Order: sequence, then structure tokens, then C-alpha cells
Amino acid sequence: MKDRFSNRLGYLLATMSMAIGTGNIWRFPRLFAQYGGITFLIPWLLFLFLWSVPLLIAENVMGSTTRNGIVCAFKRFWGEKGIHGGGFIILVSFMIASYYCVVTGWCAAYTLVSLGENIAPVVTNWQQLFDTVISTGPVAFMFHVTAAALAAYVVFKGVAHGIEKLGRMTVPVLFIILIYLVIWALIAVDPEWRGLNHVLTFKPQLFTSPETWIQALSQSAWSTGAGWGLLLTYASRAPKNVDVVENSLLTGLGNNAASLLAGVVVVSIVFGLLPSVDAKAVLASGNTGLSFYYLPQLFLRVTFGKAGMFFFFAALFMAALTSLVSMFELVVHAMEDFGITRTKGTVLTFFAIIAVGTPSTFSRTFMDNQDWVWGVGLIISGAIVWYGVIKGWPLFKKALHTQSKLLITGKIMSIALKHLVPVLFIILLSWWLVVSGTGENAKEWLNPIAVFSGGTCILQWMVGMLVVMMTMKKFGKVLQCQRED
Repeated sequence: MKDRFSNRLGYLLATMSMAIGTGNIWRFPRLFAQYGGITFLIPWLLFLFLWSVPLLIAENVMGSTTRNGIVCAFKRFWGEKGIHGGGFIILVSFMIASYYCVVTGWCAAYTLVSLGENIAPVVTNWQQLFDTVISTGPVAFMFHVTAAALAAYVVFKGVAHGIEKLGRMTVPVLFIILIYLVIWALIAVDPEWRGLNHVLTFKPQLFTSPETWIQALSQSAWSTGAGWGLLLTYASRAPKNVDVVENSLLTGLGNNAASLLAGVVVVSIVFGLLPSVDAKAVLASGNTGLSFYYLPQLFLRVTFGKAGMFFFFAALFMAALTSLVSMFELVVHAMEDFGITRTKGTVLTFFAIIAVGTPSTFSRTFMDNQDWVWGVGLIISGAIVWYGVIKGWPLFKKALHTQSKLLITGKIMSIALKHLVPVLFIILLSWWLVVSGTGENAKEWLNPIAVFSGGTCILQWMVGMLVVMMTMKKFGKVLQCQRED
């Protein structure tokens, strides 16, 4: 019998820990404030039920039905050709894990820095500290290796004794920290609730902006982990009594709850301590600018700010680590289906992620390129999950009927999965590729070595797919896809 999650609660906490990542804490608050606050919430919540939850249900069903990793699951639902689709999903998640491991290291570094004595007099320029010390060079490499080692250790310990235990510990602590920070921010930092007033002001004119809807869809798609293959991997080790619809709904809602809490914290700090114009400029500085340049300065300006800073970066680090662990597990579990032991697979994945992620520790430009290419590649991963389910639709419907008591909800989500997800995929992929070819980037759109271009995406996806096809041709015959209960 395979190592599996011990019960429904342990499985739910693990899936929530998979979904909640850095994007909940540093990306959502920016979009929340920039795109109309409560106005942004409407399409964001809508897409949770039109894109994210249907794909989470699809992954839950595929994993729990086959009890195998990505490649074997797609072979069962799609047929022999499905191994290439599963292989591409593994490739995308591995490439993301390689630079996400570097980001996890940044979060760990800032957590340690926040523990130091007399930070303010010592660190006078947080941007310089981040750009020249923490994000690039030997320090970045050291924390990259450290983050990879921590993730590898959890995966090596197994599903019940590693991944589940981590989820049981981090998810409750993460929510306790976020709730504490919300209360602290509303009382000590922004008692006039300027931040809340900003995001609670309804701005209906933003509904006419396509970018509001695209950003809401993008946030929901990337933040929940839907279509990444991560939940499919966890579901293959789920306890037998899991309700796949219920788990998918709770995972998505838990993910969004964490995002909202983080959003209140960040907007309260930024608008509570800065004039409105400056606050908007800070929020427009990007994920790293907001988190690593400006928030440390703002934390240290208020009562108990040093403690708040520590808790914030501790939460960011926990969210990053648990998401990194899920990507590690996806790759290692896929190796197990090829007959490679968990121990050997963990060691191979550890060194591979260090090797592929190392260039990102010495070049932010390289990391930006990888984040662009494989971030957009996630949209394709979602489409592959959709197509895999469509190819095995009778199997999906039968499994959904037997693995959930929420039949009406499951039927509604199935309709969204079958008919709306492909439409949203086309819109989302087209938008991001079109954006890369407008304005200053227009002349570089087909340039395969440009940092942000359609050409670099297409080239790297094609090379990656070629590698996948060659790997499956050579090792496909040793796949061990027997279902093990």
C-alpha cells in the first residue's frame, strides 16, 4: 500500500498548504488595491468557480481514480498520447520550482534579517540590500540551496510523516499570523481605516476595463494551483473517504481567505502610513518592490513594527515553502511511476532544482525570463488538464458520482469545466501573449532571446516539449501504472 494522507483533515490542510503561496501575500494585495478593491473581488470570486474549482475537481478526480502520478494519470484518462501532456505539466512545474526555490530563499533571508537587533540604523537602504546582497550572488545561492534542502527533507519523509505534518503545522499558524496582523494593522497602523476605505469604495467603471477581468482571472488561476498538476499528485495519495468536490471547494475558499487577510494587512500598512499618491506608487512597484523594498521600511515606522515584520516574512516563507514542497512532490511522485525509489527521486530532484535554479541566483533578468515563460506555460498546463478530462469524460463522470455527495454542485462545476474553461484558456493565453507584443515590446515579440516576448515562450516550450517526447520515448516502456490501493 502506498504512503497516503491519514485522514480528510490532514489531506485538506495539505491541499490548502499547496495552494497558498507567495502570490496570496505579495501579488493579491497589489491587484486588490490597484483594480478597485471590492470591485476586483467580484470577478476574482467569479473565476474561482468558473476556472479554479472546476480544474481542482478535475485534478482531484484524476488523482484519486488512478492512484498514480501525472504521467500514468493522463495515460489512463487520455490514452497513450496522454503521457506527453503529463510530461509537459511536469516540465512546467519543475521549471517553476527551480526559480521559486530562489524566491523561497529570499523569504527565509528576510525572516532572519527581521530577527536582528537595531535593524533600522544598520539597514538604511532596503532596495540596495535586496538587489546587491540577498537576491543575487553567493547569499542568494546559499538560501536557494537551503530552501531546496528543506523541501527535499519534507518530501523524503513521505506523505503522512512529511507533507501532511507540514500542512498541519503551517496552515493554522499562517492563518493565526494573518489574523493577528489584520488586527494589529487596523488598530496600531491605520486606525482611521484609510486602506479599508480605499478598497471598499465601489468603482463600477473598472468593470469596463478588460485588464480588471484578466488580472482577476490570472490571480485565481495562478494562486489556487489549479491546472498545475499539484492537486492531482496529492489526490493520488488521498484517503478513501475524501469528497472531491468538497475538498476542491474548501481548498479554493481557504486560498482566497488567506489572500483577503493578506490584502487587508498590506493595504492598511501602505495607506495608513503614506499619502494616497505615494501608496499607489508603492503598490505599483511590483511584488519584489512592495515586499522587499518598501514594506520593511514601513513596518519599522510603527509600534511593534519589528514583530509585525517578522510575522509577515515568516508567513511569506511558510507559504513559499509549502508550495515548493508540492512541486517537489509532483516530480518525485512522477519518478516513482517510472520505478525510481522515493529516496533516489528526492535526491535527483534536489540536485536538479539547485542546478537549474542557480542562474536565477546570479541574474534577476534570467529569473524574470523564466517566470514569464513558465508562468504563462501554466495556462497551457491548465488546458492540458482540461483536455485530459475531456478525453476520459465517461470515466470522470462516473468517478465524480461515486466520490462526492455534492452531486448538484459537482454537476454545475462539470458544466463549467467542459464548456467555460476552454474559452477562458483562449482568452487568458491570447491576452498575455498579445500584451507581450504591444507598446515597447512590439518590435521584440518574435525575438527568442528577449526577456518578455512571445518568441522566447514559443522557443522554450518547443524545446521543452521535444525533451519530454524524447524522454517518454526512451523511458515510457518502464512506466508502472498499476493502481495501488
